[in-house]
Amino acid sequence: MALQLGRVTQKLCKAANTYCRVFAAEYAKKIGGGKMGVQAVKKPTLEVETDVAKLTQFCCGANIYSTGEDPKLKPDEEYPEWLWSLRLDHKPPQLSEMDPEDFKYWRRLRKMTLRQNNKLMKVAKLRKK
Repeated sequence: MALQLGRVTQKLCKAANTYCRVFAAEYAKKIGGGKMGVQAVKKPTLEVETDVAKLTQFCCGANIYSTGEDPKLKPDEEYPEWLWSLRLDHKPPQLSEMDPEDFKYWRRLRKMTLRQNNKLMKVAKLRKK
């Protein structure tokens, strides 16, 4: 016995003297394989600016509008001081660089300890085998 519910087919089956419902979903067809001839949307590629004079005078790629131009760069003195102290590393800071009075310090210490304990447990399991 099968019931058709839109794109989901519901089937009743008898297994071990109990009834269970099995749902089977129909997956969407691949793009371009349909009857209407739908083609895949191509992503636009952005061109990289190579003009040195423009790179030193403008913030290339910061214009969010379809018309207009990129904003002109100002002298360093016109920007706030905190801008120059931002961390550019993708790695988290070392514990020695963090303040022990801060919550982030203790959270990072806990995370490092848990990772170290997990590595030790993995090595202990391998030695038992």
